[in-house]
Amino acid sequence: MDLDRYNDFTKLDRQGVLHNIEELPSQVETAYATMNEFAVPTPYIQAHDCILIGSGSSYAANCIASRLYTQIAIPLVVWDHIGLPYTLTSKSLVIASSYSGESTETIANFERAAQLGAKLCAITGGGSLGALCRKYKSPLFPIHYGAHSRHTIGFTLSALYAIGSKLGYIEDRSMLDDSIALLKGCSSKIKHDVVISKNIAKQIALRLKNKMIHVLAGSVWYGLALRF
Repeated sequence: MDLDRYNDFTKLDRQGVLHNIEELPSQVETAYATMNEFAVPTPYIQAHDCILIGSGSSYAANCIASRLYTQIAIPLVVWDHIGLPYTLTSKSLVIASSYSGESTETIANFERAAQLGAKLCAITGGGSLGALCRKYKSPLFPIHYGAHSRHTIGFTLSALYAIGSKLGYIEDRSMLDDSIALLKGCSSKIKHDVVISKNIAKQIALRLKNKMIHVLAGSVWYGLALRF
């Protein structure tokens, strides 16, 4: 396949994955703009423990965010199973992520956390999780992006960064500005209309053709490897 012939390989990319990859900078930028309108209640800053709940791509984003929360001084758990990892209290903070708002594990855990009186916050495009936020009057970071949930990790991760920043869990709050500029610069070099000779993404793709790929990662890169 000639990777410089865009119309050829778009026939295989029926879900528009390439388009979503190229839109990653705008996902982050949109989440950044939403951050300015999002407020975290003061009592949330005084939480004694924190759980990030979510499944699929949200779980991967939670894994990455947990490594970015370098200034968090309370226990932090990343969770993707039905049933909470321990008994919560009114001092517990639960941050739930679900693009569709219909992830079974996330909804069940969020509902149970509410019953236990925990502090609640969610990142979602609506659905049942959005309804629960309205029911319990919990802060909601809205996802405004029309794509499959697995293609929205940029938005979810940026939202987690924004919430963590407002909670005081992030050391350098200017990183998101730098990330947007870096993503835009990288994206311009690997877009579909950049020819193979100048496009490192296409060059890597050609080298990986017919090979079995193993992705090894640790630390903050674990979540990215999981998403891959």
